[in-house]
Amino acid sequence: MSAPLFRERLSAPWWAHPVVIAVAVIVALESSFLAGGLAAQGVVVVVFAVAGELLVWRYGSRLVEVSDGYVRAGRFRLPVAQVRAIAVLSPDETRVELRSGDDNVYRCTRSWVPAAVLLDVDDPDDAPLWLVSTRDPQAFAAALADASALA
Repeated sequence: MSAPLFRERLSAPWWAHPVVIAVAVIVALESSFLAGGLAAQGVVVVVFAVAGELLVWRYGSRLVEVSDGYVRAGRFRLPVAQVRAIAVLSPDETRVELRSGDDNVYRCTRSWVPAAVLLDVDDPDDAPLWLVSTRDPQAFAAALADASALA
């Protein structure tokens, strides 16, 4: 296994963590009126905060990678040889594409990542287009171009 040409985790932004903890504290305190005592309320707050952080971590755990002749977006992998065209989308173009109701697009996107890359894929069994969020679409497209040149 060689070093990846491109690797990015679409992790949640820093501000999501304090928001989740604040919401967890509010919900836990509101729902902990049935719990008796300060210690029980503290346990409820901690449980809600940990559960919220686990949800944020899980939701932001998508991986985008180009390595070993494959492009990986989320849980799916595709041979780079099947990528016919690469289009780097601006944030405005990404929003338009996200709002389109096209069912033939595999979306590996996160709302907090403003830009994306649209891949035209030669795969008759699955979606012919992949929309992949990335914070650095130029580097992702360059890595795909390099990987296709190597293949």
